[in-house]
Amino acid sequence: MAHGEGAVVQNTQGVYEQEYVLRDHLGNTRVTFTDSNNDGIVTSADIKQLNHYYPFGLNNMEGNWNGAPGTNKYQYNGKKLNDDFGLGWNDYGARFYDPSIARWSAIDPLADKYSSLSAYVYAINDPILMKDFDGRDIDPSQFKNQKGLRQFLETKEGFRFAARFAHKGDAIKVDGKTFNFTKDGDRSKDMLLLRTDKLYSDGVTRVYTNKTNDVSKLGKELRHADNKTDISKGVTILLQVQEGYTNEKTANTLGHEAFVHADKNADGLDKLDASINNGSLTVGTPKYEKVLNTIGNNAGPEHKALANGQVMEYKNFSAQMDKMLNTVDSRYQKLYKEDVKDHARYK
Repeated sequence: MAHGEGAVVQNTQGVYEQEYVLRDHLGNTRVTFTDSNNDGIVTSADIKQLNHYYPFGLNNMEGNWNGAPGTNKYQYNGKKLNDDFGLGWNDYGARFYDPSIARWSAIDPLADKYSSLSAYVYAINDPILMKDFDGRDIDPSQFKNQKGLRQFLETKEGFRFAARFAHKGDAIKVDGKTFNFTKDGDRSKDMLLLRTDKLYSDGVTRVYTNKTNDVSKLGKELRHADNKTDISKGVTILLQVQEGYTNEKTANTLGHEAFVHADKNADGLDKLDASINNGSLTVGTPKYEKVLNTIGNNAGPEHKALANGQVMEYKNFSAQMDKMLNTVDSRYQKLYKEDVKDHARYK
């Protein structure tokens, strides 16, 4: 049974034990180990699997340690290795990846947006810094509380929000459940990046000028963009939630960040595109720069709308959570009301 830190496995004596993993910055499983005698000390005898990878993911150790192959299939990028019939492909959910040739088994579903690259390349040929989640535009792979995220997406409002950034045919897998999108969202050209991090607050939402799931390459925040900033190919909306929160707190914080802030960022981007298309706004002008900055720095008015009870998506989401989880105390609606009250100073 797999979990965030490894898995519970049955050893050769038929006893179930905890198996832990150490991962690198790309999520690659490097070491799989256990504490067989529960003494709190890990020795070489406790190491079950050791993985070293070539840059594009081929395992040059094949999990061997002391001459014995390991059994942990979740290796490169933390994706499951499918070795049926000797394939050696990694399952990324939307596609299979062959690390021996550094190519996908199928074309990138967004290949028309990256015409300068082959539709089969992995991580734009930069696997040392980049990780290709599945070649799509919603990236939940860096969100540690997958159960809280799944519950958020299972609501009507949560799914509607995510669908704004999806392409027709997209599918994302969260906590064992696959969410399928049947049409292009209005912000499908943008990247929605969901993360859990150690923050100074419950959550935070920011808009960045570069479209990428690599946080080191996000570029400027939109609130600091100038009139030369080109966002015609899309931006990244980075939505972060405090790491270590319970499922309840995670889902509620996602609701606040998604419906109070990110939804409104997306609405502003829609209006920006429409103004450019109808000629009422010209790229490169001071007015254009002001609109960009306002979209990226509008928390005050957004919190005022919350305080006045005007963010109906958030309110509806809270009721949907209570109904879905059959809570006896309407806890999510109470959390919503507390959030509204906490922002009364913005009225």
